[in-house]
Amino acid sequence: MGRLSNRIFRRPPDLAVDGDNPEVPASAGVESSGVDDARRDRIRSAGEALLAAIAYGDAAGAPYEGEPARPIHVRQLVGYDSPVFGPSPAGGWTDDTQLSLAVARALIASDRFDLDRIADEHLRQLHQTPKATIGDVTLVRGWGPSTVAAVDRYRCGAPPADSGTPNGAGNGVLMKMAPLVWWQSATGLSEDAAIGQWDALTAFTHRSLVARVCTRVHGTVLRRLLERPDLSGADTIALALAAARHHEQEIGAPPHTSAELQIVGSWTPGACEQQLRDH
Repeated sequence: MGRLSNRIFRRPPDLAVDGDNPEVPASAGVESSGVDDARRDRIRSAGEALLAAIAYGDAAGAPYEGEPARPIHVRQLVGYDSPVFGPSPAGGWTDDTQLSLAVARALIASDRFDLDRIADEHLRQLHQTPKATIGDVTLVRGWGPSTVAAVDRYRCGAPPADSGTPNGAGNGVLMKMAPLVWWQSATGLSEDAAIGQWDALTAFTHRSLVARVCTRVHGTVLRRLLERPDLSGADTIALALAAARHHEQEIGAPPHTSAELQIVGSWTPGACEQQLRDH
């Protein structure tokens, strides 16, 4: 994201940002939006470190995916061999990083939010991903079934807006949102335009109301943390819960996300780990 960050922040200060246009160029610049220098520097710094942080966290957590919840203190990256990802060397990342890179590459190449380009990048990544066949089932390393089916529909000619898997509600959108949310924050995109892009990205692979709500909540929280990194844990949960209730009501979604967040918000410090162990 360093290249995109430099492109955005090097623009002359007299360039305007059309915050209501979902096709606003990624190079539009943020100086004219009135943001203070500290916020601009913080967002620029986050952009330069974003993909490396995603890949490192992904590689650190991948060896333990699917294991029972327990405290893990990672001092160095280790190799692993799991039924989900197969054999991987130390530092080997998963589809979380792979699809984050797909979104980032599309933003860099298009200089705007372009769902067709994002879909093309997903298809390219699908072709490059190792696959294994178990009986009649073909497994794509780490990829969820909703994403695989949607990208395959796109490969067969369906437009991205119609490719989403009906009732798909996994985490295949949340894992790759950070580059898009960072770009939206950096360019000063309006909330309404950002939500439109989150909905479009969701519909490409996961066509369900629950998935749309989760994407909107995740995007809201990510953007607030980028712009206000001092937000407390309790305030973050409260923000997520308020966003979930608002969007569930707005689009007529069942109160699934808000119910889950309300449970999380009621836990005392340390209770999250205990609840995970119990379930």
